Amino acid sequence: FFLRLPARTQKEVIINSAVWHENTNNLLDACELYALLLKAYPDTVIYYGAHAAQLALKCEIQYKPLSECNKYRKLFVEGILEPILRQNIVIHHEACLPLEIKVFNPQKETPLPISTSTSPQPNYPTNFNITYGQLKTWLERAQGFYIASKEWRK
Repeated sequence: FFLRLPARTQKEVIINSAVWHENTNNLLDACELYALLLKAYPDTVIYYGAHAAQLALKCEIQYKPLSECNKYRKLFVEGILEPILRQNIVIHHEACLPLEIKVFNPQKETPLPISTSTSPQPNYPTNFNITYGQLKTWLERAQGFYIASKEWRK
C-alpha cells in the first residue's frame, strides 16, 4: 500500500511519523525513520540531515550503551552520516549557523515543502550547512565506531 503512494506523500508520511515518534520520546524509532528518509530521498538530506544526526547522538547518550560499536552508533554512521557525507558540505566556523540558513527543527516550524522534482527549487537550500564543531563530533563518533567494530585479531 505505502509503495503505491506518490513520492511526495511517502515523504510526508515518513517525516510526520518521525516527528511524532520524536515528540513521544521514542527516539530510536524516529532515528530509523529519518535514516529511511535520507536514504530513500537524498534531496531531503540538506534540510533534515543535521537534525537526524543530532537526534541519533542524543539517542545514544540517552541509552548509554557500553561499547562504541552499538546499534545507535551503527544507525548514525551507516544510516544517517553516509548520505550526509555525499552532499556538498559548507562548514561554518561559528558556534551556530547563520540565521538565514534553514534547518529542520520540529519544535519551532513545520517541515519544508516537499518537492518531487529533481531540479533545485526556489528557496530550497542547495548545500549542506554545518558547524565545524558538529562535523568534528560526527567524524569522531564515526571513527570510534569503525575502530571498535574492526576485528584486530589475525
